Amino acid sequence: HSMSYNNIEKNLPWLINKINEIMKKHKGESGLIHSASYKLSMDIYEGLTPENRKRVLIYNGTEEKRNCIEEIKKNKDKVLLGPSLLEGLDMKDDFSRFQIFAKVPYLSLGDRFVRTKMNINPEWYRWEACLSLCQGVGRIVRNEKDWGITYILDSSFGDLVHFNRKMFPKEFLSRLRVVNE
Repeated sequence: HSMSYNNIEKNLPWLINKINEIMKKHKGESGLIHSASYKLSMDIYEGLTPENRKRVLIYNGTEEKRNCIEEIKKNKDKVLLGPSLLEGLDMKDDFSRFQIFAKVPYLSLGDRFVRTKMNINPEWYRWEACLSLCQGVGRIVRNEKDWGITYILDSSFGDLVHFNRKMFPKEFLSRLRVVNE
């Protein structure tokens, strides 16, 4: 289902249901949920089952985020939910075995600078989304012996890959699996 600005409200119940299913599947493991915005983080959190909500750490701002990261590293079966988890996070080994991208991390077109730059160079806008996805995927697999599963729930990812294949590393593309459950 599309999580674009025009479709997200309509598809939010489906998204939350999928996140609940994935979290249940990964009970006992720590993970990440990339939400792309604080609003979407809250919408997801409020829609989680009570059992899943107990596992989730949610933050507002840098200091709270830092505290949540420390807590997830001390306790298994915790899931960190929020925007801005794409860079600077070292969730190696059991710190995170799964992650969910609720939305493809396109930059906000509500930002005048981003919209202007995209109008001048649409490839730049797509490149930023590809780069953010690759950076984000790398948060949970940090060395050659590490492993994790990444779920990308936004159907916009299919178009991003299809029309921008050359922007993704071959190793990234070779590991993709389409799962329709």
